[in-house]
Amino acid sequence: MMLEIKNKKTLNKAKITTFIFYTIFFTLLVGCKQSSTDWAFHFVVWNEDIYEIDKSVIVDVEKEIGTVKKYVENEGYYKGVFSNFVPKGTKLYKIKDINVNEAIAVELDGYYIEARNQGKYGE
Repeated sequence: MMLEIKNKKTLNKAKITTFIFYTIFFTLLVGCKQSSTDWAFHFVVWNEDIYEIDKSVIVDVEKEIGTVKKYVENEGYYKGVFSNFVPKGTKLYKIKDINVNEAIAVELDGYYIEARNQGKYGE
């Protein structure tokens, strides 16, 4: 009779340990996933400024001013010309009659979409 009680205690202890392990494991897994790719908005960084991609179609562009050098998926601090929305190689343009400090155009699928300056990247 004592042997059966001892086995039940061992079995319950194993269940509790397993439950605690899985609880900690899934908590860590969910916590890591949330912090890795949670951008506030779609953007391109050019000339050390971050431009929020507006998706408004622009008709008149002037000259090419740059090219996206890197597509980034995870939040972090990067340098150069990069985006979390458009792929590497995407062309950037000056919009006719608009200062590049205000907005630029991003070429996407044969169209030009507006990206509005939000200030210095990383500040």
